[in-house]
Amino acid sequence: MAATNYHVRRALIEALFRFYCPQDLNTVLCDDKIILLACDPARIKAQWDELTAAGYLLPVQGYPDHRSLCPALRKKLEEGRTLLDDPLLAGPR
Repeated sequence: MAATNYHVRRALIEALFRFYCPQDLNTVLCDDKIILLACDPARIKAQWDELTAAGYLLPVQGYPDHRSLCPALRKKLEEGRTLLDDPLLAGPR
């Protein structure tokens, strides 16, 4: 089964959650879940940009290529709550 944009977005978020500190896309591309998607890096970059535009990923001042999770999303993951209730991450219901 081919990965959807929703799979890519969730994998990016989960990778940044595991790294904890802000990372650049090249580092995140080396995460196991990202590698297993077997997606074109340009497609992953497009979803990285989409998540940034939507406010899920935050640019890091002084490091324009680095991103961190927004605090509300990090808290949600720390509490063990699902990402599947969010239309941007799981699709329309």
